[in-house]
Amino acid sequence: MARAAILGAQRHLKAIEDRVSFFDSEQEIMPGIRAIRAFGHTPGMMAFIITSNRKRLIYTADALHHFVVTLARPDWELGVDNDPVEAIVTRMRLLEKITSVEAPLVHVPHFPFPGIGHIREEHAGYVWEPVVWEW
Repeated sequence: MARAAILGAQRHLKAIEDRVSFFDSEQEIMPGIRAIRAFGHTPGMMAFIITSNRKRLIYTADALHHFVVTLARPDWELGVDNDPVEAIVTRMRLLEKITSVEAPLVHVPHFPFPGIGHIREEHAGYVWEPVVWEW
């Protein structure tokens, strides 16, 4: 299955290769958007810190999976990660980065809709505080 995914990506990306730019982690890829290395779940995956008017949003990509388990035990291996050991290192580093900034807004695609809220340290782990969705 992995081989088919790689071949499919190579075939589709070939069509746009002249419009693709590569960047490094911890690099500002455009004003206000900084890449964060988030390998482990997927090879080459990046999270992002988006800054605007002194406010920050951290987009975690697929580094965090479940709003209770992943935060209570970020050191656990998960079967959904391509490289479980690297995914743990990424989770721990990303959670440390999130909680070292004063209450940044966080977008976690795998958390309950809309996946936007705050993460704070509690006891030996972390806790999710969702932003209530309003129409």
